[in-house]
Amino acid sequence: MRLLVDIAANPRQRFLVRLHKKELVRYVKRLINKRSYSQAIVWALFNGVIEGELAHDEVPKADADLIITEESARWDLTGK
Repeated sequence: MRLLVDIAANPRQRFLVRLHKKELVRYVKRLINKRSYSQAIVWALFNGVIEGELAHDEVPKADADLIITEESARWDLTGK
């Protein structure tokens, strides 16, 4: 599973992270279901493989399954 992690720092940071084990995917999904988005971000960044940092204009073209921020998680990468 590939996640687009969007961190509201100054400047805003966006990372493409791959979770390569089913256990990691299940744990991140469990955290998202509990609305622990920040904890899911930290878990994904420390336990997944960071594939790179994305600029704002690269987000719509990102090949990610899920976008996660500190406030939400969604499947639609366009943000609509």
